[in-house]
Amino acid sequence: MHSHRRRRTSRTILALVAGTMVAFVGPAGPAVAATPHLATSRHVSATTTPVSYRVFATDEGDVGKTTSNMHVIQPNDHFVALPSMAVVSPENSSQYSVRVCGPVRCETAPVWDFGPWNFHDDYWDTSRAEFTDLPQGIPEAQAAYLNGYNGGLDDDGGAPSNPAGIDLADGTFANIGLTDNGWVTVTYLWTSSPTTPPPPPPADRPSATVVDPITHLPDYFVLSNNGGIYQDEQTATGWTGFSPVPGGTGNTGFVSAPAAVAYNGVVEVFAVSGNGSVYQNTRNGSNWTGWDKASLYTGTGNSGFVGTPAAVVDPTTGRPILFVRSGNGSLYQDTLTGTGWSGFAAVGGGSGDSGFGSDPAVVAYGTQKVTVLAVSNNGSVYQNTKTDSSWSGWDKASLYTGSGNSGFVGTPAAVVDPVTGLPIFFVRSGNESLYQDSLTGTGWTGFAAVAGGTGNSGFTTDPGAVAYGNSVDVYAVSSNSSVYHNLKTGSSWSGWNKDSLGAGTGDNGFIGVPAAVADPGTGLPELFVLSTNGSVYVDQNNGAGWNGFGSNALGAGNTGFVAQ
Repeated sequence: MHSHRRRRTSRTILALVAGTMVAFVGPAGPAVAATPHLATSRHVSATTTPVSYRVFATDEGDVGKTTSNMHVIQPNDHFVALPSMAVVSPENSSQYSVRVCGPVRCETAPVWDFGPWNFHDDYWDTSRAEFTDLPQGIPEAQAAYLNGYNGGLDDDGGAPSNPAGIDLADGTFANIGLTDNGWVTVTYLWTSSPTTPPPPPPADRPSATVVDPITHLPDYFVLSNNGGIYQDEQTATGWTGFSPVPGGTGNTGFVSAPAAVAYNGVVEVFAVSGNGSVYQNTRNGSNWTGWDKASLYTGTGNSGFVGTPAAVVDPTTGRPILFVRSGNGSLYQDTLTGTGWSGFAAVGGGSGDSGFGSDPAVVAYGTQKVTVLAVSNNGSVYQNTKTDSSWSGWDKASLYTGSGNSGFVGTPAAVVDPVTGLPIFFVRSGNESLYQDSLTGTGWTGFAAVAGGTGNSGFTTDPGAVAYGNSVDVYAVSSNSSVYHNLKTGSSWSGWNKDSLGAGTGDNGFIGVPAAVADPGTGLPELFVLSTNGSVYVDQNNGAGWNGFGSNALGAGNTGFVAQ
């Protein structure tokens, strides 16, 4: 059922017996002698919080066979394999463990085997054992498979048939919600002090929506399981159906969801590739420029990025400003000027720009202001506001009073409240409830649970939000895989509810962060959400209620999409 990675134990089994590495000869030839660095501490560079990366996972399978620590693989087993022999735990030990998060849930599992593909590719380490020219967090097999790194070969001269950076035992694979090989977020728990809890990973967000400045109808962009970005365009008679965003051979190898922004008759789409660079593609009228990373920077500045970018039109310039998270936990910006992109630079704010565990959320308002929000690894939301060309600096205190800014996870969602003309944002708490904070004329109100009685709990995705008329609508997927929404009209909330979104072909089986856009033609929202079957479902507000979820309306090609 799954495309397994090449097993290393067909050549050599390296067992950890009482903490000692022992080599056994496998059927394919003599064992490879372990070099000294394999048994030493390339893996012990501890940080205040453990590192997390988005990597491709495969199903290990191989029930009945023996792992490199001499564990006999059982049906529905729970462990992982990483491509470095230095972090294989002794049998029945969790000395080295990871927290792996898929589309449904997270699981903490021990490292009991090595692979996929490589022997000592400790890509999570600040000073990796080999392939030292690759960015931290990029598995060598990923770079080889997607970008032809090392001639497309692994450290043993084989050609990886997928970009996997982790293998999952069958039980772990199923428990986190995978039904086929796919991208997961992995936290490498030994890379921090044992008293520091791991930061929760960013929630999955599959897509981006934007209003086409030519047709004044919604466009939708989504990540495919083949690593390409696809588009679907609404017309006066319906949706065109899904097709790859044009760009020659460049539309491949993406590991983030897309971000999109529209301005002056132009649509810009951005995504992060497996090589850690941000690529952009520009549509002017009906013509695309093609996928390109060089135009976004000068020098060597476009590398080491992770997660999903965010973009907005800067009201000061009328042109896009792009934000993206680096693997070191800092946020970077890139601004389009009259002559091209400025190049990547850290978002102003001194020592506050570090340790972010979420992707950025951004909102523009007024004639000069852009506010960026992100959740730190300490569970607090930080904000930084640009007025004209000056940044206020990263700050969490202004967002709350008392001790209210803590325990948050994932990526916020921010919109401009049409009643006040000022930002309102939403963020998920570790207890799976959604909280809001609003900017007023005198400052931020402070965090409060989004009103809705007992319904504000059990949310497994980050929020999506849209503003229209004098309303703000907030959406999230619950642990029962249904989409819930809560409507703010004026200052009153309707309360959390799923039934009002209509029946259609069913409000269940959904994953990833909902995406919404206000259709300028109707002035009402359209809601998009990814199903576990890889199809995108849409629901439209018709003024009297919601039509209900369906996938057929989006046209042909609606399959094989993933959340990142």
